[in-house]
Amino acid sequence: MRLAVPGTGAPVVAPDVSLRSREASLERSLTPPPGAAWTSYALDLDDPTGWTYRDAAGARPATRDDVVAISWAFTLWIRGQYAEGPTETWLDNYRVELRH
Repeated sequence: MRLAVPGTGAPVVAPDVSLRSREASLERSLTPPPGAAWTSYALDLDDPTGWTYRDAAGARPATRDDVVAISWAFTLWIRGQYAEGPTETWLDNYRVELRH
């Protein structure tokens, strides 16, 4: 996945990538945060380090069991708004690879 995010408004705070099911979500922030230049990212669910698990009880660091539980049915969300006001975001070359 590649992102380019020019903008000068106040930052919008939210997870950059979320895998959401009806009951819970896995959330991740991108490092480094997207900026005005194209930045490439590769996110792997083999290691839950850096992912947050969120459900009705709150948020905590994700575990391998959380990844397995949510991986069979999810919606992928990639955040596009990083600053308030008029901005543009470009997303290029993203893919989801399912392990067999």
